[in-house]
Amino acid sequence: MIDPHAVDWARVSHCTFTLNQRFTYAYSEPIVDLRQRLVVLPPSRHGGQLKHSGGIAVDGPTAGSLVAVRDAFGNTIHDI
Repeated sequence: MIDPHAVDWARVSHCTFTLNQRFTYAYSEPIVDLRQRLVVLPPSRHGGQLKHSGGIAVDGPTAGSLVAVRDAFGNTIHDI
């Protein structure tokens, strides 16, 4: 890891960040007909920032389908 306070940011021409997120849901009883809408992936470009890759995975014994659409701002919305 890089200490951000030790970097001379005025001399940096570009940098890359890696971000991993994990969401876990646990319910005390079985869930029936659960629907979720996730807006966790940013657009491919935002100002001078570029997204190199992104993805989402859903797992579990009864995981449903994963449908991705784009909103008016270019965000990917996943309906699960």
